[in-house]
Amino acid sequence: MESNRILLPSEELFNKLTREIEYPSSTIAYVKKLLMTDEEEDEGICAATSIKVSLVCPLSKVRMTYPCKAKTCKHVQCFDAKQFCMLNAVKPLVKCPVCNQRVTPEDFQIDGFLIQVIWEFSNDSSVQEINLLSDGSWEPVHVKEIAPSRPAATIKNPCRCNKPQKEKKRVTFQLDSNDSSYTRFVAGLAQARRRRINNSSMIRPVAQESGTNRTDSNDHDTTEIIDLTGGRLNVAFML
Repeated sequence: MESNRILLPSEELFNKLTREIEYPSSTIAYVKKLLMTDEEEDEGICAATSIKVSLVCPLSKVRMTYPCKAKTCKHVQCFDAKQFCMLNAVKPLVKCPVCNQRVTPEDFQIDGFLIQVIWEFSNDSSVQEINLLSDGSWEPVHVKEIAPSRPAATIKNPCRCNKPQKEKKRVTFQLDSNDSSYTRFVAGLAQARRRRINNSSMIRPVAQESGTNRTDSNDHDTTEIIDLTGGRLNVAFML
């Protein structure tokens, strides 16, 4: 039966700590009183207008689930009752984790106001603190999360178009029409043209007009006859 179940020391302590819950209105009234007292005592001095409270337990450094503090403590900051009980099972804790004041389990109570705040932001890890204002209101404090710097992107297959193209060399020959080398050059050029025309005809026919042979347009990319004056032939072509 449930009544005969043997409770662990941490479970028994947890039941004592969570037996009493402080109403949210009591916490708000206490905060307003603290800030009003500071303003009255510090006339002529810039008094505090808010109290910052962390939602992170000072014992476990994680967000609290059961915010708890002693009724005899003067601070608003709480600690997690579950974490306090787990640590107490290893080593008895007789002091408040926030102010180090000596306390007893009967002094502790759950803060109903903070437990509502924690539930409201249960899915928002960016809120780790809140500011309690003098008018009884409060505001969340968002922690700016810094995104890890991304390593510089590396291009595995760089675009070939970014590579500088190999510059074509322009070569110019001046040949005498009476020289035998001129005859050999012209004959070799005509033979090269015929080979190019035959190769291009496998893709598309070479257009012909009456008395005029129209060669492939690519001929001008490779060979160009510039001038023929005074028996000398100036020929330029691209390598």
